[in-house]
Amino acid sequence: MKTLFITLAALLGTQLASAETAQIYKTFDGSIVRCQGNQKTNGSLGSKAIQVELINATNSQKDLDASLKVSVVRCEDSRWVMDANPSRENYIADNNVAVELTYSNYEALVVDKNYQVVSVLNLADVENLSAQTQSLSVNKTAENPQDFEVIVRATVEVRASNGYYQKEIRSFGSYRLRLQK
Repeated sequence: MKTLFITLAALLGTQLASAETAQIYKTFDGSIVRCQGNQKTNGSLGSKAIQVELINATNSQKDLDASLKVSVVRCEDSRWVMDANPSRENYIADNNVAVELTYSNYEALVVDKNYQVVSVLNLADVENLSAQTQSLSVNKTAENPQDFEVIVRATVEVRASNGYYQKEIRSFGSYRLRLQK
């Protein structure tokens, strides 16, 4: 029993001595970050948003291994809820034109402070299930804090009843993944 207690104390001491944290923050970058009323019934474009959560972060000497949960949410009754149809959105524009948006090829780019891509996460399940948990491993440096940007984007096709068509890659904004000692 005494040996178990000493071993446990040594492990806890080691854990406290190398206390590092990993956190994720939404960065203000021009994307819609507020939810007021019911944007879907107001006919406004952009009622979809992305939520990113950091789960199961574990540190080693060289790497951070973590899981990111990426979810498609939409504004309903002044709050964000899981989107039941993450691959489509329909609305009537102010000029009475019916508009359909189709979202596909969701992905997350993880970039370092020099905007070099360190990882590309394929988020294929987001299109059907509204959420996906994806493993991520990044190399740690001596920098403190060490920041990465997680940029979530998708291919969006816009079709309107007046014949308008456009296909683009749309960014849902970015999140800062911060490693700090």
